[in-house]
Amino acid sequence: MVFFKIAIGSLLKRKRRVVGIGLLVMFGTILIVFGQEFALTANTLSKQAIIKNLTGDFIVYSARSKEKPGPYTFSNPLSNIENVDEIKTVLSGYDEVEAFTAYAQNISVIAVEKEDGTTSELPLIYSAVEPETYLDFFRNIEMTDGTFFKNSTGGIVISEAQNGRYEEQYGVRFAVGDPITMYGITSGGAVNAVKTTVRGIFVPIKYENSFDYINFMDMATYSELYNFTGVAEGSLPEDITETLLTENEDDIFGLASEEGFGIIDVGSLESAALSGFTMIAVHLNEGVDTNRYLETLQKTAKQYGFKTAPWDEASGGLARISGALQGFIYAATALIFIIVALILMNTLIINIMERTSEIGTIRAIGAKKSFVTLMFLSETLVLNVIAGIAGIAVSAVLILIAGRIGIALPGPVSQFLIGGGRLYPTLSLSTVGQALLIIVVITILATLYPLRVATRVTPLVAMSEGN
Repeated sequence: MVFFKIAIGSLLKRKRRVVGIGLLVMFGTILIVFGQEFALTANTLSKQAIIKNLTGDFIVYSARSKEKPGPYTFSNPLSNIENVDEIKTVLSGYDEVEAFTAYAQNISVIAVEKEDGTTSELPLIYSAVEPETYLDFFRNIEMTDGTFFKNSTGGIVISEAQNGRYEEQYGVRFAVGDPITMYGITSGGAVNAVKTTVRGIFVPIKYENSFDYINFMDMATYSELYNFTGVAEGSLPEDITETLLTENEDDIFGLASEEGFGIIDVGSLESAALSGFTMIAVHLNEGVDTNRYLETLQKTAKQYGFKTAPWDEASGGLARISGALQGFIYAATALIFIIVALILMNTLIINIMERTSEIGTIRAIGAKKSFVTLMFLSETLVLNVIAGIAGIAVSAVLILIAGRIGIALPGPVSQFLIGGGRLYPTLSLSTVGQALLIIVVITILATLYPLRVATRVTPLVAMSEGN
């Protein structure tokens, strides 16, 4: 307690120098608190934006796929998930799973006849989706005209921005109800054509720089376009169905020797859509740890032939961009405070040099080196903690204001970091505690060398200074 009284008295005697050092520490504290909260908020919002609009908590994809899934796998689609219904049943059986939706990504060509009788072929980048689940899962679409495949027999939904580019580059602007022809290259190399309809126009809510180029197709149309069709269960004759289900090779090859083999009433066969899905995005219930849940899913994944990728791995690099920006903010804040610490150290050395006589006199009347050390350390801590608390108070006000009006970020930064829009920081007690701890640590480190100088001052030096 004695040291703090001495410290306060000493600080009051040197008001000008105290104000200078205090302002320096306060400024550094503001940078620490505001910088940390900015980075933490950006990291949280980035994760939320990616999960809600691009990946879910994790992605399920085929074990045959060599590449990892991502939000932009249009030019190099993943392998189809052949047993998608079985996997959906498996996911439905877990209490941790809140919702899921299956989809695929691809690029096709639209052929449209213009008013002058010519035909234009337009590229279309799209996600083929389950209309009944996709829009509830990824709530990133605002319809400006038409519907998202509701009460329709399928077709495509085009972004407003993409429609504008079609008009600018090809002189074609689509309206709801316009007939189009889709072309796609099947796995066998053939070009397949499907006549369909424009069902709606939309604008994205988040990630405009990406979703302005992404359109949508219902899975039924997609399956028809790429021949993802087969014979419905129950359509084949009973004896053929039973033989095909057997594991005995003799029964299978014996089918050919039976009378009537190969005679099938084609008209009785019913088509069934096979899976064209390449990914299933999954939302977990709040509070469920994604990585821990995926560990429990490993055995099931091997059994049913699928793999999983958590949201950060399936984000196509967006999570890494957010992490890199957060790291840059921390590095910049640390660099600034290191500079503050160096300036503080210099200031303390000058302060000690000016107080050589005082230190020598204190030593002459019997004070030990530890007394001098504690005296200066207390003085510096009192000053820096008070300045730090003032900096935290200013930071809290700034963060409160920024939390209400938001921080406007440059367009590209905002899009890649949080999907677009303003950033609204919040103040947390953990950040305040970390800031105070950093101030104390920096104070101690910054005073180590000046204290070594102070403790070397002897009574003899004081006498020589006095003469």
